[in-house]
Amino acid sequence: MIKSGIEAQINAVKEYASFFDDTLVDSNVPLSCIIYDPYAYFLCTTPEAKELVVNSVKALNNALPTLFEHPIVRNKLQATGLSHVTSADDLIKVFETSSPSYPWNFMACYFTGTPSTADKIFLRTKYIDDVVMENQKTIKQIVVIGAGMDMRALRLEFDQEITVFEVDTPQVIEYKTNMLTKTISKHITPRSKAKNCHVSADLRFAEQWTKQLVASGYDPTKPSFWLAEGLLMYLSEDEIDVLLKTVSSMSAPGSKILIQTVEPIPPATTPEMKMLYMMSAPIGEFRSFTTTPNLYLDRAGFGSDIVLKNYLHLVELYGAPKQNGTSSAFTIGTKPSL
Repeated sequence: MIKSGIEAQINAVKEYASFFDDTLVDSNVPLSCIIYDPYAYFLCTTPEAKELVVNSVKALNNALPTLFEHPIVRNKLQATGLSHVTSADDLIKVFETSSPSYPWNFMACYFTGTPSTADKIFLRTKYIDDVVMENQKTIKQIVVIGAGMDMRALRLEFDQEITVFEVDTPQVIEYKTNMLTKTISKHITPRSKAKNCHVSADLRFAEQWTKQLVASGYDPTKPSFWLAEGLLMYLSEDEIDVLLKTVSSMSAPGSKILIQTVEPIPPATTPEMKMLYMMSAPIGEFRSFTTTPNLYLDRAGFGSDIVLKNYLHLVELYGAPKQNGTSSAFTIGTKPSL
């Protein structure tokens, strides 16, 4: 794959090749979808990250005591060369002796997911990156709500006129800041020249987080680009409306927002489907599903110039391998001029 890449892609891969290993999942995503994100590796290799994976295995085992006896699980383990694993303790021992990246790769792409999970993450990230970079030509304030470990403020090639505000809970911001100052910054030089502002606030409390955002330098009289990736599906319908209307109240005409939503999941009609759903922890935590995300934006005042894409659209857009189903939608809306 490296041999067929353009020079910039080749150099980006070579620069960080020493940090990776052959346990990373293979992907069929074409070169056009390659994402520059060396930060992701470090975030998946911390002691806290490994502890999180271990705890998820224990939680699955507690919820499903016969988990490792189920044919689906046995087949997954057999396919990944772990036929000797017959218990949660066995799997945890594998993680303890494996390379740092293996536990996350295994859980996300094989055990509780599928290899296509990685392809979907590539497509989603690539599309959002492209949309953000296109809009930063005219909009100089970017706000990532529920930012988590999003590293676009550092890894994308923003110019110095851009300010990226990342809003999340104090615990998340503190962890992210510590990771950046104590570990990541020692290995990676940001491509971005943007100003990066961390806003420690709980999105459930509108008055709190909006005040914190303004205090950090955000100007509600100027257009802004808002990103809500991997967030809304964890909120109820009412909470989504409150959050997006609050965003709208902080947005000048011409502001834009991109939201990710999840489509309704088909009911589990077979024991196999039920087991797969139970193994997929995120599905059990989702609180909202929709086939009409444009209505969220209409109600919040971002109903102009709606653009909706799902994974099938992204496959066509980037020439990637076909994905099963649509699952997520990515919807962009604009706040119209007065």
